[in-house]
Amino acid sequence: MEDKFLDVEKRVKRYWYSDGIAELSSGGMFILLGLYFGIQGYFGEDSLVGTSFRVSLVLIMIAGIYGVRWLVNTLKTRVTYPRTGYVEYRKDERDLKQRRYVVMAVALVIAMASVILVRLIQGLDSMVLITGVLVAIVFVALRGKSSGVTRFYMMGGFSLLLGIGLSVSGLSDEYNLALFYGLLGVVIMVSGGLVLHRYLNENPMPTEGDNE
Repeated sequence: MEDKFLDVEKRVKRYWYSDGIAELSSGGMFILLGLYFGIQGYFGEDSLVGTSFRVSLVLIMIAGIYGVRWLVNTLKTRVTYPRTGYVEYRKDERDLKQRRYVVMAVALVIAMASVILVRLIQGLDSMVLITGVLVAIVFVALRGKSSGVTRFYMMGGFSLLLGIGLSVSGLSDEYNLALFYGLLGVVIMVSGGLVLHRYLNENPMPTEGDNE
């Protein structure tokens, strides 16, 4: 019985990722993070802009999490649900809230750890490598394995390779992170765009005659 519930939950998660909207939104967030580190690197860590950006990283992460969630829900309401319906795997509300808090806590810890490690590690090579590994784990374990969507495994592999490649690039700290998040964000958005294009072709908006 438990296997059936797990299979249902996995199918619901696959449906959630079937339109590519979540990837487009999260890819956009990654690109914004890339711009964040790029601007910080351009102005310098000790400049007023760099200091302001560094202090506001946690706030940017929180705003990004809620912003992506709002954008995904809005687009799905307008694009996905009218075409293929709304599907939800019912869970205990307390368990759902706890998971959300855990995800937010992990995001905050990673953000704070990034700032601390940038201070402690001479050069960002190690930081880029660690970031690539962590993001790869998120794609493989939290998305690929839980949903069975193959492209998340490929994104995890790309994240790992990108982190390894940038770790030996010799670029400055902020520019390494800017390239990592920017390039990964572009790849995620391209993947999401291709998935959305296929989804729209396979699921046209129903006409009034279809509803009747």
